Amino acid sequence: MMGPSTHAVVFDCDGLLLDTEPCWERAERGLLDHLGGTWDGRIRTQTRGTSVEATAVLLTRIAGADLPVDDGVRMLEARFEAEFVRDHSNLLMPGATDLMDVLTGTPLAVASNTPLPILERLLRASGLRERFTAVVGASGAIAPKPAPDVYKAACRALGAPPDTAHALEDSQPGVDAARGAGLQVTGVNSDPGTELTGCRRVSTLHALMPGAAGKAGLAHG
Repeated sequence: MMGPSTHAVVFDCDGLLLDTEPCWERAERGLLDHLGGTWDGRIRTQTRGTSVEATAVLLTRIAGADLPVDDGVRMLEARFEAEFVRDHSNLLMPGATDLMDVLTGTPLAVASNTPLPILERLLRASGLRERFTAVVGASGAIAPKPAPDVYKAACRALGAPPDTAHALEDSQPGVDAARGAGLQVTGVNSDPGTELTGCRRVSTLHALMPGAAGKAGLAHG
């Protein structure tokens, strides 16, 4: 399944491990409505894979509202967590635990734009936290994707040089971040309308299992 030089695997979270994208969309739609703006489905194509702060700034601008960035971030995070609490029991992406079972013995990490306290709560509520040696969220000095910071920090925490690690991503900002950090990248996204460049692509995590059709695997190189 994995090439001999692949020593670690780093997972994105939203849309890759957990199907939280609908939660984020409802949170964004709710915040925009609260600010007096009108939702357009194209907004989500701009916010997917970006940071909470960048999303709050965009929604505030679209609404033409006078809202401090920190307040927008707090409001958006609160709305997202409320949506997640309501739906968390059925948000595991297909193949997530199966793939991690196969990777037993391989150091695993999560690298996400979701702020670390929220990210930790998501993983614990989903029963995934104990699977990972390291969990990195964008915060403070760790810039969000598409900057490479979260992936560099994850590799440091695992003690794995980036060129021996493999990233799994579902968005272009995530792919760009992982490539910028020096990791090999596989895009996992079944939406034909989402273009992922700079990586090979599969539709589901199940496609990375040994013996899967096409033998995609996580071979490094």
